[in-house]
Amino acid sequence: MKVAFSLLELILCIIILGLIFTSISKLFYQLNDNHDYLNYFERLYTLQDKLYTDPHQRDIKLHIQNLKTF
Repeated sequence: MKVAFSLLELILCIIILGLIFTSISKLFYQLNDNHDYLNYFERLYTLQDKLYTDPHQRDIKLHIQNLKTF
């Protein structure tokens, strides 16, 4: 009887640990996806800083050197 009870405890502990580890892996997967989105926003902000001469006035620099062929 005692062996069966310890086996049942062992199975329940394995199931609980499995649930904990799967939830932690899903959490890290979600954090990684959010980090990718943050990289996109960071790249967009650096592009905005490159394009605007003054970010408060929203003046855009235009490079018309490549448009001469049109």
